[in-house]
Amino acid sequence: KLKTRKAACKAFKDFKMDPNSEAAVCSTRGRPEPYSLWIKRNQKYFKKRLETYRRLKGACYAARRDWRRAFIPCAAKTRKWAGERRKCVFRQQGLEVSSCSLAKKLKDTCSVYETCYDAQKARYLKLKPKIMVQERDRKGEWRALMRIKCLLTGVFGGGKEDA
Repeated sequence: KLKTRKAACKAFKDFKMDPNSEAAVCSTRGRPEPYSLWIKRNQKYFKKRLETYRRLKGACYAARRDWRRAFIPCAAKTRKWAGERRKCVFRQQGLEVSSCSLAKKLKDTCSVYETCYDAQKARYLKLKPKIMVQERDRKGEWRALMRIKCLLTGVFGGGKEDA
């Protein structure tokens, strides 16, 4: 609609000429023209110009009217769209900031965890042989305790018999 309006109004504007030069439409005859013929010829010329002028002016005004009818609802929709777009941009920026913040925290946490994990794993691997020896010792001690418990139960705690 905007292009149509611009084209129609440009044609109307381009059609307009300087009125002082319009009346000087020259005759193509070689001899002088009688005044009455000059008047009739100019009358026909200006009548055609007036018809063209009115047609172009009407087309320009109609195009302008159509454009305004289309523009007013579009302007409201454009404003609404711009507002929604601003909200979306704001939300997107918030999302990006949150995502970056989370990623940084995860990276920091993981690097700390990795450092701690590596240190504890090295400590574990260093102590594992000693722990295995201690485990075997504890198993032996446990078996001995179970035997002692069994003996004590048999000596002190079994069934009561009258002698």
